[in-house]
Amino acid sequence: FEQATDIAKEVCTLEPNLRSDHYTALSQILDRFDARGRATLLTLAPPEFEKQLAAAQRDESAPLGTREGAKKLDPTERRIVDLVKSNDVVGATALLEQSKLRSKEDASLWGFVALSNALKTRNYEVSTQLIEVALTLNASSAHVNHSHGMILSATSQAHEAAIAFKKAIDLGMTSSEEFVFLGNAYSAAFEYEKAEDAYKTAIAKDERNAEAWFKLAGVLNVNGAHLNDAEDALRRAASIEKTN
Repeated sequence: FEQATDIAKEVCTLEPNLRSDHYTALSQILDRFDARGRATLLTLAPPEFEKQLAAAQRDESAPLGTREGAKKLDPTERRIVDLVKSNDVVGATALLEQSKLRSKEDASLWGFVALSNALKTRNYEVSTQLIEVALTLNASSAHVNHSHGMILSATSQAHEAAIAFKKAIDLGMTSSEEFVFLGNAYSAAFEYEKAEDAYKTAIAKDERNAEAWFKLAGVLNVNGAHLNDAEDALRRAASIEKTN
């Protein structure tokens, strides 16, 4: 609980564009606590985190670390998820690779462990190997394509990351946050017009997405042709952060 409290407090000190890893870590350990503990952590974290968590729980394609479409994990799957939640990603990876979990329904679990290797241990070689297995099992999984995009972004493969995020969106992962990820990939690939469109779509889906406004301001400011619009977007981001 002390570790989770530290994460919740630290995320409040970060700019919106730097919060993704903290939100991922916090969401992965949140269900280890009782209702009172969860309420305390949600109070400490920015309000936007609770909204993102609720949206992920409503979205079947969200990366929740379970088999897509499955209502209950078998003992091996549960053990793998629990190992990741306890930060033993190496143990989770070994158990997954030794298991017989090789069906189409297992793809999201492979994607979950692949992304955990990228975010928690920065072991990009292993995460890339695992996500390749996930894609082989089910290349039409929104969750797997999202995880693929995250891993590609982490390894500075921006163009390929944009393709993966776009596919995740086409497959149904259409949250405001997913369009921010797409915009980030386009921006990193210097495709600023596409990034602008992605951020504007994110804002259309959630006008209080401060990160989308913040990132939109950045791409509008790139060539100096839209400075007034960039300043307006930056003010919107600051206003939302102030009221949260």
